[in-house]
Amino acid sequence: MLLKTGDAAAAERVFREDLNQNPRNPRSLFGLAEALKRQNRLYEAGIVETQFQDEWRGADIQRRVDDL
Repeated sequence: MLLKTGDAAAAERVFREDLNQNPRNPRSLFGLAEALKRQNRLYEAGIVETQFQDEWRGADIQRRVDDL
């Protein structure tokens, strides 16, 4: 919801907190990458996107922000 309302910094905090509790959670990695992109932190977003791709490998559906 925070990404949809435009509060990318707050969304980043939420996704990072979840990753502390659930390391390598693909949904949180996806959300974190999106939050970083929306803050124009593209280098960091690329690193997280790579981690997401590693965790999501083999999945037969595409992730979307609306799915979070």
